[in-house]
Order: sequence, then structure tokens, then C-alpha cells
Amino acid sequence: MKTFLSTLALAGALAAPAAAQDCIAFGSDGSASIPGNVIVRYTADWSDFDHFNSSGARLTTAGQVLQQDRANVHKFGKFTAYDSRDGYFTSLARRQQLSGARVIGYCPLSPGVVADALVNQAVSGNVVFYRGYDGGYVAVVDLAG
Repeated sequence: MKTFLSTLALAGALAAPAAAQDCIAFGSDGSASIPGNVIVRYTADWSDFDHFNSSGARLTTAGQVLQQDRANVHKFGKFTAYDSRDGYFTSLARRQQLSGARVIGYCPLSPGVVADALVNQAVSGNVVFYRGYDGGYVAVVDLAG
């Protein structure tokens, strides 16, 4: 009975949602362990035109910049050679998931460093967009260079 209870406790701990992470660590083999279900991966070049919405207002959060970048690619046809077309963010509803997502980077970068770069600089990088085991959306940004 004690073994059964220990097994149940272990199973419950493994099934529990992962705590929110400030960054995603790379394993010893160089791969990153994403704590959730990956929805899409894409490359982006966050240019000056990605820092303003369709009305010309300056964007103030990393999620807003990510959303506008995908709108520029899919809706407005404004992109650079580095921007990849993904098959996921083709609708407004899906792009809005980006503005509500937690935006983090790979360790040791803090979310603040990643957010500052996206909002205040013209940078390039890769994005892994996933739904965490807790149900929330997360965009992991790997800044190039």
C-alpha cells in the first residue's frame, strides 16, 4: 500500500502544471526542453514598421510587437527576407494570442532583456510559440547575433 501511495504521489507531481519559467534552459545535448505543446516556430526580423500598429501608434509591449510582426507578414504583406511565413498566425484571433502571451528568452536572458530588445530595437531572431501545460501561451524568443 505504501508503494502504491508513493507511486500516486509521484504521478500527481509529474502531472502537475509546470511553474512559469523566466527563461528556457538548454540541455547538455544543446536542445531546449519546452514545457508545453509547441504550436509553431518561425523566424522574424522586427523592423521599424513592426513597432507601430496599423493606426501609427507606437507599441509598448513585446507581445504587441510580435502580434504586429505577424500581421505585417500575413495581412499587410510587409516583411523582410528574414521573416518566415508560418501557417498559424493567419487570422486576427490567432495573432491576438501573441499579445497576451508571456514573452521569454533562452537562459540566461531575462524576460526584461528580451522585451526591451523587441520593443526598442530592430532585431532578428527565432520564435517558438507554445501552449504551456498550465494553459497559457508563451513565446520564446531567441535573439540573433
